[in-house]
Amino acid sequence: MKQAPGTLSDRQRRWRAPLVTTVIHLLMFESVSGFLLFFFGPFMGNTTLLGALHWWIGVGFLAPYTLYQLRHYLRVRIHTGKLHFNLGLSSFVLMCIVIASGVLMWLAESRLTSYYGWVDLAHVVIGFALLIMLSSHLVLVFRVGKREEIEIGAVAATQRIWMRVLWVPLTVSTIAALGWWLLS
Repeated sequence: MKQAPGTLSDRQRRWRAPLVTTVIHLLMFESVSGFLLFFFGPFMGNTTLLGALHWWIGVGFLAPYTLYQLRHYLRVRIHTGKLHFNLGLSSFVLMCIVIASGVLMWLAESRLTSYYGWVDLAHVVIGFALLIMLSSHLVLVFRVGKREEIEIGAVAATQRIWMRVLWVPLTVSTIAALGWWLLS
């Protein structure tokens, strides 16, 4: 059944939901700031401000992320056993480990213990694994959704939503982070 022009499917409305866009934007900031701290930290001089922003925004990310995951799981739990479900569940487990390692890293640094390096390494490696797993999950969800939306004629609208929700904020946050790095 064709969708009327100018109307949004349920999938498109979910991608535009404020909670989803908030979680995506916070995750993008965390990813870009973590990337800058890891790869450019030694060349940046004082990384205290960026590190503090990364940590505090990460703490602020917990509430919307938890609410999003609860709602999302209640909606998608019927897909148990499908690849995109398993990738999403694996991404959730990795996110929990990244959050726990971030808290442990802050505790290790504040107490000046010897295990800071190990926790930092775990945080970085698992963070990269999370980005790979989450990207795989989103690509697969997009492909499955695109196949379903071809049947109802909503592909172009979905592609516009993905551009707005994912790529525009990523580009803006990357430019802002690089500008901050160059000016500091």
